[in-house]
Amino acid sequence: MTLPEDQLDEPRPSFLGIHSRDIETQILYISSGCREAMGFTPAQMMANQAKGYIYDSFSTEYPAIYQDKAKESEFEDEEGDDDESNAFCIYMNLHTAAGPPVLHRVISMRADNCVVVIATAFPERPFQDLRELQVQTLDGKLQKMVINSSTSTSAVQQGGRQSSAIQAGRAPLYFSRSRQIKAVLVLEHPEAVEIDTEETGRRPTGPLVAFCTSSISRLVDVDNSDIMNYPFMKLVAPEDLVHVSLFFERLSKSSEVIFETFSLLQ
Repeated sequence: MTLPEDQLDEPRPSFLGIHSRDIETQILYISSGCREAMGFTPAQMMANQAKGYIYDSFSTEYPAIYQDKAKESEFEDEEGDDDESNAFCIYMNLHTAAGPPVLHRVISMRADNCVVVIATAFPERPFQDLRELQVQTLDGKLQKMVINSSTSTSAVQQGGRQSSAIQAGRAPLYFSRSRQIKAVLVLEHPEAVEIDTEETGRRPTGPLVAFCTSSISRLVDVDNSDIMNYPFMKLVAPEDLVHVSLFFERLSKSSEVIFETFSLLQ
């Protein structure tokens, strides 16, 4: 499913959510934007499973998107992550507090033992029953992954035939080429805090950490409970402070997905 480019560019209700990467899809975090997009409060949604908000009949197949690949060797690093594609695009109808379902575009990323979701609502679109869970992988090949409800496994299909690529030659949004250890951190919106972009000799504090997965302990010597409501910039290596400050400045002015590399303190 695709939407016209002019509709994608319009400002519209959106929210960020995180759910567990298992059959339960328990919601672990959700931003306040869910009120405008779906009509529910964060407290209401935190008590439920993400798949329970999917109106379409493929809601039970949704968790299969994020299944782990089978290990090729017993000596593989279990803490690593060898995702072939780390970003997915899905269109689905979600339940709303008002009653009628609303079409959402969901961009999701696997990370550690959870899934990060950015959902955008299209309330003006007439209802269309989506009978098949189609997942577009944003890995340069732009493959379409169709979840088979009878086996809960995924296949790449095009027009009923197996296909290795639907469209080639496009630069990937993000593509993991080696095993990785990942952690997810949710920070305050950069516009809500003062961020230094000059060499002032004063260490900037920047946005606070609002959510963090337990895998952060495998990247830096800290427990996730220790850095909740902790200034993120205090985790950044001194030589990258100005660099990261400029990154947050760009992030606050852009609606694009931006990737950046910097060092954290051990």
